[in-house]
Amino acid sequence: MSDLDGIQLWIGPAGAARTSAAGWESTWGGGIQVLRIREHRALAAVGGWLGASHDASTDGGRVWLDAVAGTRRLGGWMLGVAAGPTVALAGDHHPRLGGAVAIWGFLGVVPVVRVGVLDEAGAFVEVGASLSLPAIRW
Repeated sequence: MSDLDGIQLWIGPAGAARTSAAGWESTWGGGIQVLRIREHRALAAVGGWLGASHDASTDGGRVWLDAVAGTRRLGGWMLGVAAGPTVALAGDHHPRLGGAVAIWGFLGVVPVVRVGVLDEAGAFVEVGASLSLPAIRW
């Protein structure tokens, strides 16, 4: 077993460019991930991701809670998926519920591509990165 194996708490900022029916905008926020790492297993990472972001051009943003799974069996890099519910919040409308699916890779920085749908707002695509680092390991 690797010395990275165990349950880990990761915390850090995230940023992305997001496109929707309204056009492109930047969004910044952060996340907390709780992951069980077992590097030499087929399912090398499993856990959850609670995140939030603020849209640069509005008073709104999103909150999401994703289930996360990752593997090293696709080329040696840690690659994975995340999926779960998301809620868009803003002062000028009621909360908009939806969901999203993301593809991510761990390269020190974690590039993320997220595709989702929000009721009344439609579909969105985000391309960005998370800069989360391990804070606690059990």
